[in-house]
Amino acid sequence: VPVLIALRAARWYILARTRLPEMTFSAAFHSYMAGLTLAVITPFSAGELARGALAAPTDKAGFTGLAFLDKLLDFTSLMILACAGFVVVSDGWTKLVGIAGVLAVVCGWLMAARIVRFAQKRLGESRLSAAMARAADAAGSVGRKTLSACFIIALTNFVLIYAHLYIIMLSLI
Repeated sequence: VPVLIALRAARWYILARTRLPEMTFSAAFHSYMAGLTLAVITPFSAGELARGALAAPTDKAGFTGLAFLDKLLDFTSLMILACAGFVVVSDGWTKLVGIAGVLAVVCGWLMAARIVRFAQKRLGESRLSAAMARAADAAGSVGRKTLSACFIIALTNFVLIYAHLYIIMLSLI
């Protein structure tokens, strides 16, 4: 489990350095662990988004956008692994469900900018709209190489979790 936490903290460190290049791994690790702690006591793991505010008090909206992007990377990698597993396990036409799931995730990523713009138009000129714009700009400013590296780390993390659970299940048999 410490390896899994270290991988997630490393991913947060990589994302945080896109916004604050002088951030140390120690500071990123502390903000990640504080967010994780808050996630345990808040509904829907909302405390995870607080790690952005803890990482950089002067750029709360930008870092909250990065924390949200981090959660989207988790969701995307989990969905892709689940759909890939569905394709491997199922037979016949039901494999299409797994393929459709992967396509839905890809379409979601492609539509993300439009969804944010739609929400901003609905909110009008408000503080929430301005904060949402800063968060979206921060998430959108992450380069493709950085995003790809973080996605690979997320996939690796989930593969290690599944391998860990598989070993535990084998020991119970």
